[in-house]
Amino acid sequence: YKVQAYICGHDHNMQHNHPENSYTDYVVSGGGSEVKDNPKFNKTKFAESLAGFADLRIKGDSLFLSLIDKSGSVVYHYSRAK
Repeated sequence: YKVQAYICGHDHNMQHNHPENSYTDYVVSGGGSEVKDNPKFNKTKFAESLAGFADLRIKGDSLFLSLIDKSGSVVYHYSRAK
């Protein structure tokens, strides 16, 4: 269906995954409470066991993602056009 992003929580860490040849970016923002170890795979662009949150914005035809740790520091940034 050409979904640009799938966003979820509950893994107790922060992740950005983008499988090869996939149109969809997969974002996990689950670091608001207890953090757990975070496996990394070949599709993983970013994965850290950090407390924090995701800031996701859409402007025009572009998507902007920032993963921010509990101290307010941006630990990962990503953007893409539709």
